Amino acid sequence: MRFGLCKGPEWALLAEKLGYDYLEGHLASIASMDGECLQEVKEALEETSLRFEVCNCFFPGGIKLTGEDMRLDAIEEFAKTAFDHAVPLGLQIAVLGSGGARGGAGGDCR
Repeated sequence: MRFGLCKGPEWALLAEKLGYDYLEGHLASIASMDGECLQEVKEALEETSLRFEVCNCFFPGGIKLTGEDMRLDAIEEFAKTAFDHAVPLGLQIAVLGSGGARGGAGGDCR
C-alpha cells in the first residue's frame, strides 16, 4: 500500500521523512502557476523522491462543466494547460471532484 499527502510542495521534505510515497496536489492551482513558479515547484520536488502523482480539484469553479454556462473550448484549454503543467511534476491520476465547476452555484474547490 502507498500513502499520499494532500499538501503543496513546501511539505515535500517533511512528507518524505514521515514515510509518504507521493503528494496529492491541487490541479487547478498548478494549472494557474507561471513558468517561474512551476520551476520552483519542480526544484522543490527534485530534492525528494516525491512527486505530484495524484491531483484533486481538477477544474476551478469558474469553469463550468455543466449547464448553460458550459464552454467546451474553455474546458479543453484549461485541461491542456493543467496537464502541460502537472505531468512534468509526476502527475499520473487527476481526480475530477471540482464541485464548484460541476454545480450551478459556482465557487472554488477548497
